Amino acid sequence: MTTSQKVVFLAWQCPATRAIVPVGRLIERARDNYEFGYIRSVQRAREKGFLPLVSFPELGVVYRSEELPPLFNNRVMRTSRPDYPAFVSELGLEKDSSPLALMARSGGRRQTDELEVFAAPEAGDDGVPRTSVLVRGVRHVPHAEEAVVRLEVGARLSIMADLQNAHGRHALGLRTEKQEFVGYLPDYLARELAHHDPAITRQLVVTVEKVNLPPVIVHHRLLCRIEFPVGVSLFQNEDYLPLVAGSEVAA
Repeated sequence: MTTSQKVVFLAWQCPATRAIVPVGRLIERARDNYEFGYIRSVQRAREKGFLPLVSFPELGVVYRSEELPPLFNNRVMRTSRPDYPAFVSELGLEKDSSPLALMARSGGRRQTDELEVFAAPEAGDDGVPRTSVLVRGVRHVPHAEEAVVRLEVGARLSIMADLQNAHGRHALGLRTEKQEFVGYLPDYLARELAHHDPAITRQLVVTVEKVNLPPVIVHHRLLCRIEFPVGVSLFQNEDYLPLVAGSEVAA
């Protein structure tokens, strides 16, 4: 079964403050038909030093193409690579998952820039919004790797605020039933939740979806599924609206 994704966001990390700021949105309008445009929060990113991307030099232009733009295409592992099956397995995806789904799950990050790809939760047939994320900071949390390898699929993780986090008081950590600290929710998600009613965060259900043992890279060590309260809308505030008229309206 193909895993698809129709909308992803592009975020930029400020080198000075490490703040994550969404700057653009990629839509798969139809098969082999894509649209990229900047969103309103790019103005906030510019105040922090963000410069328009070489591939998309004009903030006031909506870019459409019949092929996945190179900026994004270069962030998707080629299916011809011998390690591709292992890669998609680590992400909990199918081999025929769409490029947008692969980027949304992996983050599409490269060491040559400060960009990251992510997607909003999607509601299932039961109306419950869900998303799957790779837990961050595992290698930086003392004893986290040892705790992660002991986790079982389906285990519940608790969310805890990390108010003394050097990179932001919005940070949300994850701990096991034995109170072992294993890492963090992605920054883009923690920042978004910080702008909503705290009750939403308290109602999140986080379960272990996959544990990837060494020698898999530590960034892929722990994959979790997050369920949100029915009816919650994330990544739909003014920051995420198109910067210019003429952009397709994404549901």
